[in-house]
Amino acid sequence: MAGVPSARRSLGARAALVAVRWLGVVALTLALGELAARFVLHQEPLQTEAMLWQHHPRWGWAHIPDADGVFVKPGFSQSIHINSKGLREREIPYAKPQGVTRVLVLGDSSVVGFEVPEEAVFTRVAEARLRERGHAVEFINAGVRGYGTDQSLLFLEDEGLRYAPDLVLYKWTDNDRDDNATIHRPFRKFGKPYFDLDGSDALVLRGVPVPDYPYGADLRVGHDGEVRSLDVAPSTWITLWFRDVALTHSAFATALLKAALAAPSLSQALIGLGGYDDAQDVERNLDRSSRLFRVTVAMVREMQRLSETHGARFRMIAATGPWGEAVLENASMPALGAAERFRARAPEGAALQVPYDPHWNELGHRLYGEALADALEASGLLQPAPAPQEHAGNG
Repeated sequence: MAGVPSARRSLGARAALVAVRWLGVVALTLALGELAARFVLHQEPLQTEAMLWQHHPRWGWAHIPDADGVFVKPGFSQSIHINSKGLREREIPYAKPQGVTRVLVLGDSSVVGFEVPEEAVFTRVAEARLRERGHAVEFINAGVRGYGTDQSLLFLEDEGLRYAPDLVLYKWTDNDRDDNATIHRPFRKFGKPYFDLDGSDALVLRGVPVPDYPYGADLRVGHDGEVRSLDVAPSTWITLWFRDVALTHSAFATALLKAALAAPSLSQALIGLGGYDDAQDVERNLDRSSRLFRVTVAMVREMQRLSETHGARFRMIAATGPWGEAVLENASMPALGAAERFRARAPEGAALQVPYDPHWNELGHRLYGEALADALEASGLLQPAPAPQEHAGNG
């Protein structure tokens, strides 16, 4: 029996040696795969928009002035430059050139257009088309990925009006509804403030200065206006950690993901695993009496009030779907009509979005930019605005 412990130790040593060898093989394979992906396939790791963001005490986050980076997603890779004032734009001074009509465009990822070159974003397309027709216009792209109506309003108040715009356009997207009820999303580096309503339905800004929230926190504003901390499932922690940590550091993992996405049987499952339900505890159905709807309408009205007080016209664009149309109606604002013109221009069966992503590709931006130029020209909004007016309350 004396030999049994010795035999067990021998088996244990052999098992440990095998494990070390396998770990060595795995490590070598990963290292070679990483080198091959970077230097043979020239694959860059996926990047998140946070590489170009910094904390902002009132807006939650903002672009880092003079930042440069490469925004990489499975369907595209795009170089991004941020100007000295924190916009994905040319260098544009606050002082407006004489005789120029300035159009300030507010919104989220659908406006900033990280998926396409800067000159291909719809704001630049609309500007070019209108200049070709003799209009002295200058568009300013003030979009920031992830912004809700609340952050666009704060940007307009703090920074946008310094450009003395003649026309302010706020581009609505359906996820603005969800963003307006969100304080912090799991696995997003920065949190944000939110607006509430007081007893007279006037806007009240809460959560400022914006603190540092835990990286995995899921904080929402509930139906009753109270802040709620929601649970994040362990499976969500694992998949989002892999997305936001492994894929943003490994070119090999990114290359494997792209290969898997090329298989139709895997692509939808993988895209679903990489997402997060941003609409938890948010009114999914339209209820015009809900706190969230009333807050959203009040913020749009406040954008209009601020714009008109400073001598600019205001319009909400791309306000389609039940929520967008209802906000437009309750804000007593006419539709510009660019969305309808855009749909009419889209060739049947043409891809207007980048692969594996809902954002427009260059064709989508071009068609919407052309439609927006037509709608603005037909609307008369490019004519000189009336004298600034003083508005009471939130309009």
